[in-house]
Amino acid sequence: MTVDATRRVEPPPLTFIIVRHPFARLVSAFRDKILRGTSFYRPLAKSMMMRHTELYEQHPADWHDFLKVKSLDMPTFAQFVQYIIDERKHRRPLNEHWVPMNDFCTPCPNRFDIIAKVETLDEDGNYIIYKSGVQDIIRPRVLNKAEGKSSDKLTEYFICQLKEPQLMKLIEVYKYDLEIFDYDVQKYLDCVRAKNSSDSKAATSRKPSRKPR
Repeated sequence: MTVDATRRVEPPPLTFIIVRHPFARLVSAFRDKILRGTSFYRPLAKSMMMRHTELYEQHPADWHDFLKVKSLDMPTFAQFVQYIIDERKHRRPLNEHWVPMNDFCTPCPNRFDIIAKVETLDEDGNYIIYKSGVQDIIRPRVLNKAEGKSSDKLTEYFICQLKEPQLMKLIEVYKYDLEIFDYDVQKYLDCVRAKNSSDSKAATSRKPSRKPR
């Protein structure tokens, strides 16, 4: 039964959707499906590495320590992002774990009563429970706040590895999710621009000076 058909039932049920910042969702998919993925995802990971070998150099210096990975024989986050940008450009379907939510669940035509966010799931989840009148069946709960902070740091860690042109293309891929669900990207733009500026200055300082003749 479709969402619209369900809503025509009397009395109409409460409908809701739980969303997450597209970049946090993207980083989670990269870590779970590509870095720690099963054999199902290994051919795809290899393909990502082969497509844009120039982006392989974007492995951060603290890659091993930060992620506790044993090998660099895996795509960089930049390669993963470029794969998604390329697939979108050529109108090929994206994997369900990183397809934009707007494509996956069509939130606009379905008119959900509540749009809950992972970032505020304590409040939003409890509101859904009470609004549905099932608080005697499903007990309201409090989530571990530390988990959210860790997720935020991980998202920044990966997104800030990108170059600004690539980040702008990534924003374009998820622009409707960002607009519909009111998510901001300014802090990611700021950190990418700051990092790129720092890298540019460092590269300039490493160039040998030319002595006047």
